[in-house]
Amino acid sequence: MPDARRQIMDTTIAEILEEEGLAHELAGLAHELEQDGHHATAHMLRHMSRRHRINGLALRGNLAVLQAAGGTAAESGD
Repeated sequence: MPDARRQIMDTTIAEILEEEGLAHELAGLAHELEQDGHHATAHMLRHMSRRHRINGLALRGNLAVLQAAGGTAAESGD
């Protein structure tokens, strides 16, 4: 079971990196478009960026639960 949990944790970490990377890229694009006067498009990209950031935060919460469960399992001898 610890191997399965480790695999889930690794996958979650990869998803966090992907979500946060997308959030960062979209925010950068939004900034550039805002500077060029494309306000509506920039607004849409900022919204998309926020959604990816929120997804990343949710995944970080899931990862914290997995890590805590791992400590609990190790303490109980499983």
